[in-house]
Amino acid sequence: MPKVLPKRCPSCQKLALNEEVTDCFYCQSCGKWFDKKDLPEDPVPEPAPTETIEE
Repeated sequence: MPKVLPKRCPSCQKLALNEEVTDCFYCQSCGKWFDKKDLPEDPVPEPAPTETIEE
């Protein structure tokens, strides 16, 4: 299953995640649809590998 990266809505600038893997992006904040090709992608840094997670 492809990893779905967060996209920033070009309308309201809020970070939203499109859970459907489609060509379209729906912003739950402003209720608008966008073509994924029109969206800027926010760079998501890969977490550094850790052997144990300290609680």
